[in-house]
Amino acid sequence: MPLRQICAVALVALVSACSVAGTATGPGLAGQSEPSAQAGQAAPTGAFRARFGFTVVPTAPNTFDIIPRRTTMKEAYWCAAGDYARRALGLDWKTRLWVVEGYHKSTTSGATSLATFTTDPAAHGLSAPQGAAALDMLAVGSNESVTGAFGRCRDVELEVFGF
Repeated sequence: MPLRQICAVALVALVSACSVAGTATGPGLAGQSEPSAQAGQAAPTGAFRARFGFTVVPTAPNTFDIIPRRTTMKEAYWCAAGDYARRALGLDWKTRLWVVEGYHKSTTSGATSLATFTTDPAAHGLSAPQGAAALDMLAVGSNESVTGAFGRCRDVELEVFGF
């Protein structure tokens, strides 16, 4: 195996291990505390640390906020939603995740650029977006399966790490 490929595989493994090392307030690398979801803000209680350092905070039954850490790539929000749905909630891979609200500022924590997702579209009166809005993956009503959302993690790895 070429050295470049070995390094790429090792980097993906390291990033994945770091992303799942703990919760938002749990231990990170070298036993240090994880930084808050956004600089200068405390991590919310009950938060889940998703891949790429995103923080997921349950806000209502079947509804949760995704707070970015390093990137605001839309694919990364879906990756975090899929990661949370599978690892924290134990949902089936076929379960649909829906966008309740795209990029917005939190009214409680002050976090910016968060997105809200749900597994219960009826509770929020959601339907799939139509027309040009359907092209925006964080448009209200955008949805995909946990499998599809989790698959976005690979898109982020390719964009961020280039392999």
